[in-house]
Formats: sequence, C-alpha cells, structure tokens
Amino acid sequence: MCGINGILIPEQAVNYADQIRKMNGVIRHRGPDDQGVYEDENLQLGHCRLSIIDLSERGHQPMSDQDKNIWLSCNGEIYNYKEIKKELIERGHTFYSESDSEVIIHGFKEWGVEVFQKLEGMFAFVLWDKANKVLHMVRDACGVKPLFYYFDGKTLVFSSEIKGLLASGLVERKVDIQSLSNFLSLSYIPNPETILNNVYQVPPGTYLSLTPHGSIKKTRFWRLGENRPKIANNSNDLNEQIREEVSLAVKNSIVSDVPVSLLLSSGVDSAIILNELKNLGRTEIETLTIGFEDPSYDESGIAKKLADEFGFSNQSYRMCKTQAPKILEKIIYHLDFLNANPCVIAEYLNFEKVSKNFHVALMGTGNDELFAGYMTHVANNFRQYYGAIPLFMRKWIFEMVKRLPVSDKKYSFDYLALKFSQGSLFSRQKGHYWWRTMFSEKEKNTLIQRDLLREKKINLDAFYI
Repeated sequence: MCGINGILIPEQAVNYADQIRKMNGVIRHRGPDDQGVYEDENLQLGHCRLSIIDLSERGHQPMSDQDKNIWLSCNGEIYNYKEIKKELIERGHTFYSESDSEVIIHGFKEWGVEVFQKLEGMFAFVLWDKANKVLHMVRDACGVKPLFYYFDGKTLVFSSEIKGLLASGLVERKVDIQSLSNFLSLSYIPNPETILNNVYQVPPGTYLSLTPHGSIKKTRFWRLGENRPKIANNSNDLNEQIREEVSLAVKNSIVSDVPVSLLLSSGVDSAIILNELKNLGRTEIETLTIGFEDPSYDESGIAKKLADEFGFSNQSYRMCKTQAPKILEKIIYHLDFLNANPCVIAEYLNFEKVSKNFHVALMGTGNDELFAGYMTHVANNFRQYYGAIPLFMRKWIFEMVKRLPVSDKKYSFDYLALKFSQGSLFSRQKGHYWWRTMFSEKEKNTLIQRDLLREKKINLDAFYI
C-alpha cells in the first residue's frame, strides 16, 4: 500500500507544504520506501510509496506527464496496466517508467475521465488536471483502497487515512453521533460516512471532481453487472464463468516485482485463492496462519492440512491471550474505518509477521460475502422453516433460550440460539440485519450519553429499512 495526502483551495494561492510533510509523516507506515511532495499555487500534494512494480526512482510520486500538466498520487495496483499501456503506445504515447501508475496519466491524456472505467484493480488516487484546475479523487470498484476527504466549501483536505487529515490542522475532531450509533449496531460505519463530522469516504466505483469554482461533482463510473460480460443463464455456465473470473482475479493480483505471500485460514475465503495459485503453478508462494490457544478459535491445524494438500509451505504463529491487550491500542490507532470484528486482532498479527519479509500479501476478504460463507446465510435458509412456527411459540422459545448458560467459545450454542430466535421474531429483512448487529437500540440508548442524544437527533435503528 501507499499513502496519499493533499490540500487544495481553488482560486486562492496557498502554502501548506509544512502541513503536507506532517501528513506524510503520520502515514509513513503506508509507504516506507519513498516520499514526495508536489506544490503549486493552489495545491499541495503528497505521497508515501511502497514499491511493488518498478522499484526504481522512475516510479517516484507524485508523478506527472512530460508537460507537468497532469499530476498523480496513487495507492494500489492497476492489474490490467500492461494491456492499457500497449494500447496507449500504439496511439503514440511514450512512457518514462515501468510503473502501473503511469498508465493513469497517459490514459487520462488520451481518454479523459473515461479512463477510470477502463482500470481494473484495487486503487485510490488523486489526479490534478493543472491546465483546467480540476482535481479528481478516484476509488476502485469495491472500495478496497481507502480515500478520505474533508471539504468545507472552500478548503479540500484529502488523505489515505483520517490521521492524515487531522495532521493538517484544518479538520475539526468532532464525532458524528449518527455514525457512532451505526458503528455500535453494525461493527462498522457504512460508506460514505466516517466517525468524524464533515469527513467522508470517496464512494467505491466513483470519482469526485472539485471544479475551479469550488463545487464537488460526484460521478459513478462502475456498477455491478455493467462493467463485466453478461451473466450466464444456466448454473453450469455460471459456475464456469465464476471460475474464470476468480482465476483471472488471482492471476492479476500476483503481478509484482517483490515476493508475494498468502494469509491462509481454514475458510472458503483464502482456500479459493490457494486452489487458484496451485492451478497457476505458484506453489512457491508462502502461506501464513495465526493460531489461537482456545481450540474453538484455532484454525491453524486445518490451514496446515490445506497447505500440505495443495503443496504449499505454511508458517503458523500462535497468539497468546496476553497479546491482545498489548496490541489493542496499536490496532485502534490504525482503524480509520472502525471495524469491531475481533478478526482484526489476528489480521494485525498476520500483517506484522508478513511485513518483515513481504510487501505483498493476498487474503480472501470478501469471498465469504460473495460465496455465502457466513452462518447468517445458513440461518436465512433455516428461517423459512422455523418461521412457520406460530409467533407465540417462537416468543416462548426465545424466553427459554435466554436462560441458557453463557459460553465464551466461538460461535457458542447459547449465542447462536439467542440471536437466531430473537431475529426470527422480526420481519425477514430486519431479522437478517439483527443477526449481524452488536448492540440493540435499548443498549445504545444506555451507552450514548444523554447530552449527545439531545445535541443531535439520531436514528438508533436505521439499517434494516
């Protein structure tokens, strides 16, 4: 990953070079290999680089075209950059580097904003069209790479992390109470909101353009189903189409000039990637797994069997109970997205181990959602039969379940039975929402201070509608 920072005030000469360097310093962990700053009368643009493709100085950012009219600060990878580059060369473009980021600059000169929908990969970038004084903030289709911004109608501040925004000294540290309520319900804050007032995420598959007159225009350049081939009509063809897409995704993800690793669990998420790596003949890629002392949480044994069966080496690191409190403060510091899923503890340890030897780590985030790998999907199927039970009997079952002894095991029976039986009392839509929640409306009403509730009217139960 890399880091993006910037401050822009249209139609006004500014000098925020010191602030940009402070912002770069705060998110230096995102790009320890190199730093850069570009300045003109309206814009200060920063970059922290983690070198993945073209490790030379020619990949330095912020990057520009030869005329110094287009400037780019990019985080992520463009998987189809070789195909785009070939087409641009055929159209007469000359490239200075082997960096995948440079195709964005030449693509913009050739096609304008239409180039954004040609890009395949995980990326967030800021492109400054100096000649027309328009700045574009662009985020990939699924929002894999982060990009936050603050805009008060006059000053635009943007960064890969909220910490970067705050380091500018131009953004107020004021909690958005509705977002806090949403976080307590869902364990995360739905896009494009953040935990801070007037700080937002650039929505996935979208670019925001700040015009010379100081207004932001939002344009969606990617929608599910519109940017890929037509979905197959029958199950056999659909299975083949999914396999082809998965194979292509994994193949494109391992384009790198540095060693690649895989974070391996026992689930469908990383197992799919493991299978595709084997099909691609890349069994030299190392796999890493975090194990736990509690057997109900420990997946290291199954992960090791998976690695052995597919012909990969596997390193397992066991997490002790005493480690969590020690690293929790570090984890919270890095959670700009605010994610209360306990998996982030294991992920942090995994990335800590990986970073010592690798710049690139594959992981299966998103596959459980795509391939219905969560227990809530199973519960949806079971509910259609359970829902046939009369409501008064379901209420009685719920009261009985509340009396079960509490266990601290992962996916313990008492927890699953309680969430399922209570969720089945609601509509189908709200029931599924309920299974994914942490705190109820009543609990949130107790947790959030009364003066905060009075300060801003919020919806304590907003996301099942």
